[in-house]
Amino acid sequence: NDAEGFAYLGRGVLVVAEERLQDAFRFNFVAGGSVNLATAPFVSIGPTVGNVRTEGLSYDPRDGSFVAVKQDTPQAILAGSLTFATGGGVSTMTPLFDPALLGLDSLSDVQTLSPIDALAGRPAADNLLVLSLDSRRLVEITRSGTVLGRLDLSSLTEQGIEGVSGGISCKARRDCA
Repeated sequence: NDAEGFAYLGRGVLVVAEERLQDAFRFNFVAGGSVNLATAPFVSIGPTVGNVRTEGLSYDPRDGSFVAVKQDTPQAILAGSLTFATGGGVSTMTPLFDPALLGLDSLSDVQTLSPIDALAGRPAADNLLVLSLDSRRLVEITRSGTVLGRLDLSSLTEQGIEGVSGGISCKARRDCA
């Protein structure tokens, strides 16, 4: 109905999150193929509500966990595991902290920094990038909500930006397809 979040798990496996139903669907990329999400393994991240729920989703390959953002009313940054299954799986997603600490008008997307090869083994690999469409800002935060840096995006375009993606180097990784 309203696909918003998208994450790459490695080896051609993708997850798409549906905002209103708060369901995440796992499927394999097949060149030239198509996907029927009605038959794909899925998991519910939370209860079905209006157009203010799961807006962004990111994957942490270090431990197989996920981070998701809820847009507003109220805002939420959730972390935990998603176990996908046909007919519905199990979610352990719980809030990381009170996102009001960030001072953002909305939460539009999230990206874990752990896949960045240059950050491997460093504390910064635990950090997150959080994007706010309404505030037109990108912030780097710790998983406890400390803001480490802000980037004002308002001068880039008159329209808002809704997605953020991290760079991943595959030269030393086996999970890249």
